[in-house]
Amino acid sequence: MTWRDQALCKGKHIDLWYPPLEADNQEEYYAVAREVCHACPVWRKCLNDGMNEQWGMWGGLTPLERTSFSKNPKKTAIKPHGTVTRYRQGCYCKKCVAVNDAIKQQNKDFSVVPTMQDKDFDLFTVLYQLLQ
Repeated sequence: MTWRDQALCKGKHIDLWYPPLEADNQEEYYAVAREVCHACPVWRKCLNDGMNEQWGMWGGLTPLERTSFSKNPKKTAIKPHGTVTRYRQGCYCKKCVAVNDAIKQQNKDFSVVPTMQDKDFDLFTVLYQLLQ
């Protein structure tokens, strides 16, 4: 069994992790995917495999956020302390560890996340349901 078999995104709609290029705001797609990634038990392996990918969300980080690992990261890539994203970017300060630990305690209903069979879905409704 590979890490992909254990990933919470398995079977979910690919557009959430690879937003359509014509999307007005790709962050709307990433926001839903990020909620799934934050709870995923194999995010480190996913991030490692996707570290050099130019497209899509890997390990809960967008292509811009993954530039934080480069020698010259973009200023907007580094997220603030006290976020799961910053934790995944390698910060293990008390604030980042605390928020990451708190996320692991949440019990979200990922059945609301669209699958590949779902052709029409409302991103805001899905995100709202995940944030409840």
